[in-house]
Amino acid sequence: MLGTGWRQPKVSRIENGLQLPTEEEIRAWAAAVGAEPGPLLALRRKAAAEYGVWKDRIAGAGSPAAFQDELRALEASCTQLLAEYQPALVPGLLQTAAFMREMADGEEFLAENGITPETIGPLIAAKIRRQGILYEGGRQVMHILGEAVLRTRVGRVTVETMRGQLEHLAETATMPGHELGIVPFAVASPVAPASGFVLYDNDLAVVETLSGRLQISDPEIIARYARWLELFRQAAITGAEAAGMCRSAAAGLTDRLRSIPDGPRRPAHEVIAQDRPPAEEHRGPVVLIVQAEPAVIRHDGPLPGRLILAEPGSPALPVLLVPLGSLLLQCGRAGRFSNVV
Repeated sequence: MLGTGWRQPKVSRIENGLQLPTEEEIRAWAAAVGAEPGPLLALRRKAAAEYGVWKDRIAGAGSPAAFQDELRALEASCTQLLAEYQPALVPGLLQTAAFMREMADGEEFLAENGITPETIGPLIAAKIRRQGILYEGGRQVMHILGEAVLRTRVGRVTVETMRGQLEHLAETATMPGHELGIVPFAVASPVAPASGFVLYDNDLAVVETLSGRLQISDPEIIARYARWLELFRQAAITGAEAAGMCRSAAAGLTDRLRSIPDGPRRPAHEVIAQDRPPAEEHRGPVVLIVQAEPAVIRHDGPLPGRLILAEPGSPALPVLLVPLGSLLLQCGRAGRFSNVV
C-alpha cells in the first residue's frame, strides 16, 4: 500500500529516529491510515536538518562505546551504499587501533564529551567492531580522501604510528568489496573540500564537526552530497595507484633533526633580490626576497644554532607575487628560511 521503497532497513531507521521519511512518504502513510498529513509535514520540516553536539549524543547512547554501537547499527542498515568523503582526517572505519589511541591522547574536548581515560579502551574496541562491515560484502563501501589525509599527523600521533596507519590505508585500497580513492594535490578539487560527510544508502547524509554531528534527511540536499561524492570519485586515483601513494607517503615520513650545511650566510633581513618594474609602465608587483634565520618547528628547550626539522610535504612557495602593496610572509615549511616582503 505504501509502495516498493519501504525496505525494512529504512523502516528501522525511521522507527529509531536515525532517518526522516520524505514528504511524499508521509503523505502516502497519511492517506493509508486516513490521517491529516499537515501537522506531520510541519514536524518533518523542522527536523530535516538535526544537529546534535557530541556530549548529548554520547550521553543519549549511554556511553562512548554504546554510541559507536549505534553507529555500527546505522552502517549495518545500509543495503546498497555506505560512502564517506574526508578531506584531511583518516575515517574511523579505516583507523588502526594505535592511531585511535594516540589521536585521543591529550585531546581537550574528550573529557567534556564524557570520554574519560577509563572509557578509551572500550571505545576503541567498539570502533574496531564497526570495521567488520569492510569485510562483510553485500553493499558498496567507499572512502574518498583528500591527499591531505596522508600528510596530516594529529595531536600526539607518532611517526611510527602514522606510518602504520598509511600502510593500513594502502591495504584497504586493494581490498575486495571496498573502494579507496585519493584526490591528489596535483588535481584541481572539483568541490571546495570544506568538510567531510557520510552517505547512507542515499537516504541519509551526515556531516561531522569537532563539536557535533549534523544529520540531513532532505532528499534534495542528499542528492547534492551524492553528486559531490561522484565528482570527488572521478578526480581520485584508486586501486594499486592509491596504495602506491599511501606507501610513498609512509616512506617519506621522518621526525629527525638535520643540520643546515655550513657555508656563507647573509645577515637576517637583508634584501638579496628584488624586481621593481619601471614606474612609468604602471605594471606588475614588487617582489623582495629577504634572508632570515631558520625556524625550528616543534622544538622544546633552547633554540639550537643551525637545526631545522625535516618533514615531508609540498615545498614552501619560494617567491610570492604581491601586487599593489607589500606583505610580510613567514615561511614555516621545513628547509625554508626566507621571508617574502
